[in-house]
Amino acid sequence: MGIINLNIIKAYQTKRFLLFFSAAAFVWILNNLSDTFEKEISFKLQYANPNKDLFISNKNPNEVSLKIKASGYKLISLSLSKPILVLNILGVSYDKNKGYSLSENNQLSQFQSQLGVSVTVTGFKVNAPIVLSLFKLSEKKVVVRLVSETKTKSNFFVVSQTLSQDSVVVRGSSAFLKSINEVETVLLKLSLLDRSIDTVVFLNWQKFDQKGFVLPEKLGLKIEVSEFSEIVIQSSIKVLNLPDQMKINFFPNSLPVIVAAPLAVLKNISPQDIELHINYLDLIKVDKSVYLPSIKSLNKGVFRVKLQNKLGVEYILTSIK
Repeated sequence: MGIINLNIIKAYQTKRFLLFFSAAAFVWILNNLSDTFEKEISFKLQYANPNKDLFISNKNPNEVSLKIKASGYKLISLSLSKPILVLNILGVSYDKNKGYSLSENNQLSQFQSQLGVSVTVTGFKVNAPIVLSLFKLSEKKVVVRLVSETKTKSNFFVVSQTLSQDSVVVRGSSAFLKSINEVETVLLKLSLLDRSIDTVVFLNWQKFDQKGFVLPEKLGLKIEVSEFSEIVIQSSIKVLNLPDQMKINFFPNSLPVIVAAPLAVLKNISPQDIELHINYLDLIKVDKSVYLPSIKSLNKGVFRVKLQNKLGVEYILTSIK
């Protein structure tokens, strides 16, 4: 027999040995995986809270380690799949010294029912049930503050922004509610508006850092937008708080005022709707020969008023004998 043939025979015998060895090892593993073992496995943990009067804080653990007794197959499957377990706090009890707690039997029973009959939950890794961080909810009614950046197209303006309700209920611990006096909306940004709209804004309760929540979580918002035009009105200057023995003359005694308002309002606008005034008490406090009057609209339909120029007026103050 040649050397080549001998090598072929040895290679064949080696392959045959490895094949039978692998088959035997596989059978041995199958037999052993069918046996029951106990192993500690960690699971992701979530919470279910059907009790509307209790709040689950973010201090609760998000993982639980359990002692599991099952077949080798099942233990490997659980270790790889890492199912999420849910702990329902229904049935929680309260002790003024220890706070809220859920019995160990209750917790293990819940986990057992979720993992199925093919495994046995024998206990916790640290031999203690999950310590719950819960607190009883109180509630408080607080005002809502709209936070918005609303811009319109040219020749349009925002008449009003009205929320569907001006207050909401905040729920949380008594200590937390003492620090809450208002709730802001999430910033609303709108631009180039040329018509009125109805929209929705969400309340910014995330800033509570899971210490509480808001009811409702969103509100309706009505934004009224109107088109405006401008006209110039000549308005006389009035003096406020002028003593009877004093007299004041202005040069000029009236100024042009630019009035911006919807067309329907402008049709009926009059000089009496615009007030230019100078307060005598302010006037005597400053040493100026030229003074700029204050301006305001007495017509609620006016969007904006401003002086056509800001040169001011000269004045002469005299005493009446």
